[in-house]
Amino acid sequence: MSQQVLVTGANGFIGQVVCRQLQQAGHSVTALQRSHSEQPWPVKPWPETGLPDVQGYDRVIHLAGCTDGTPAQLQQSNVTLTERLAQACEQQGVQRLVLVSSIGVYGGSATEALAETSATCPQTDYAASKLAAEQVLLSTLKRCQWSIVRPPLVYGVGTKSAPVKGSFALLQKLVNSGLPLPFAGLTAPRAMVHVEHLASALLACVEREEAAGQIFHLADEPALPVADTIRELQHAKGRRWSRLVPMPASWLQRLAALAGKEAALQQLQQPLLVDSSKARTLLQWQPQRTTRTALHACVMPANPAWQRWADILLAGTGLLLLWPVLLLLCAINAWPQGQPLFRQRRLGKEQSPFTMVKFRTMALGTPSVPTHELPDGGITRLGKLLRASKLDELPQLWNVLKGEMSLVGSRPGLPDHTELTRARQQQGVFNYRPGITGLAQLQGVDMSTPERLAQVDAQMHRQLTPLRYVQLIALTALPPLRRWWPL
Repeated sequence: MSQQVLVTGANGFIGQVVCRQLQQAGHSVTALQRSHSEQPWPVKPWPETGLPDVQGYDRVIHLAGCTDGTPAQLQQSNVTLTERLAQACEQQGVQRLVLVSSIGVYGGSATEALAETSATCPQTDYAASKLAAEQVLLSTLKRCQWSIVRPPLVYGVGTKSAPVKGSFALLQKLVNSGLPLPFAGLTAPRAMVHVEHLASALLACVEREEAAGQIFHLADEPALPVADTIRELQHAKGRRWSRLVPMPASWLQRLAALAGKEAALQQLQQPLLVDSSKARTLLQWQPQRTTRTALHACVMPANPAWQRWADILLAGTGLLLLWPVLLLLCAINAWPQGQPLFRQRRLGKEQSPFTMVKFRTMALGTPSVPTHELPDGGITRLGKLLRASKLDELPQLWNVLKGEMSLVGSRPGLPDHTELTRARQQQGVFNYRPGITGLAQLQGVDMSTPERLAQVDAQMHRQLTPLRYVQLIALTALPPLRRWWPL
């Protein structure tokens, strides 16, 4: 059953993934946040004082919080705000509040797998504030149900607007540096959970009645030592040999002291094992990938540098040479309807929404749906000519010049086309800029077959070379060339 879900911290690394999964599952999502930022879902302001407005929502997921700061700052962000939210949920009829806490409430290490019944012993101000937030929840909520999730380190692929932070971000920077790293001796297994797996558990807490009044632990399998995590990231970047070097523990301790990271190093030298069997049983939660596979997916491919320079050169030249044609087509297309240009929100790289512009080919009032779903008569006579000649795409050269699109790439999808969005997420298509033309368009694969389209898009991006780039553009502009230059 579809739920009305309010999410705090929706603009963060975890929040973006959680909201996306909720939408894909058919739930209505609203973000509750203190700072305004453009989101693909409605946003409600968090008031500076008083209780937030949570009236009319079935579920609330509380992700917002502070991971670093003075004890007073942590108390304000993690405890006081949680108390205000809990009071609002209790008074305004919310059915369930889901709190994301931290495995740190047990301390920084555990030689035996931590169960939900293990004794808590926070060793940092942050962990103490998260445990206090849990206690506030239990003492405040009577009619409103509660669920608490205690994840270990959360890893995954961030975006420009919601980057990965904390220990995993630092680890990625060290690996990306290419320098030898003195961490070969960090061989104690440490539990982690991928952000997509955490989001799927929170989705289960929203949907399943068994989640009410329960605390859950989450962990991917197997738990890897820091040294193995670094090796997997290095291998995912195509490095055949590990750049880890052994270093005497006393030397490593001195380096950590110089960097002010003695406590962090001490934790990494000790195991942290987590028992997630309760979540697997009650929530039917199951990580989709092993830790090693998920780590490989964290190394994001990207458009090669040559492609961006080629886009700028060709799009800029095209706009300079074709501006008379653009003006003429704009004037002709304005005559029947008065609105020559068509603007539509599409999903770009990293699923960031942008406004795509093209010449209008459909009658005013035509539903905003993919081409294969258009009703009969939706495309005008002039529109058919523009589409057949590909001239309707010319204004998108401006999107290319701005960096929102490439000349060659997957066609940008609509935000509400959930099947295609999900398929492209799985294939890693959103790691690249969308394009004006591409392999799928030339092969006649459209959005009516989202799984097939995502596969073709991913294949094209991963195998794109300068020659292939030129070929796809040439075959789009001059279809007769396909007779002697086949795909």
